[in-house]
Amino acid sequence: MAVIERQGWQNTTLQSIAAAAGLPVWQLVLSAGSRFDMLAKFGRRADIAALRSLDGGDASLSTRDRLFDLIMARLDAHQPYKGAIRKLADAACTDPGLAAFFACHLPRSMRVLADAAGVNVTGLSGMAKVQGLTCLYLSVTRTWLRDDTPDMARTMAALDQALGRAERWCDRFSWRARQSAASGPSAAPDASSTPGGTQPA
Repeated sequence: MAVIERQGWQNTTLQSIAAAAGLPVWQLVLSAGSRFDMLAKFGRRADIAALRSLDGGDASLSTRDRLFDLIMARLDAHQPYKGAIRKLADAACTDPGLAAFFACHLPRSMRVLADAAGVNVTGLSGMAKVQGLTCLYLSVTRTWLRDDTPDMARTMAALDQALGRAERWCDRFSWRARQSAASGPSAAPDASSTPGGTQPA
């Protein structure tokens, strides 16, 4: 990540990463894989750091509070690498391969965090929740990248507001689903009970 921060994603090659690590290229690839493999491992380490934040936590926390803690813990794990992540975010706007990588891997991370927070991520509704959480995370990340407060106060405020909006949306969606299920399909009128109706022969 130090090489990306210094040179940008476009100018970061396996050769430059190997040189910074003091390794031959073949050994770097053997141990770490491609540049995208390294990014995937970087993201997974942040996921694990976030999940560890739940250890010894308050089991009575609401799902929203657990999501708040998990997302903030993931961003906190990224804090030392903010410069490199800013370069990656800029590069993703012009690099389709990098954009596709994030479009594939970030929802996977959000699915793990949502599941750990107690969100039901199965089925079509689960897919919708994961996509919504991914959009929420990207929005909060943009605030985080501009947040120069020592305690990430702006980021926490943005996350709290975003989770509040998401919670209200989910509540409305659940209410409408319950209303639809309660009303049920309209029964077709019985011909024998209508005026002029006839009994089958």
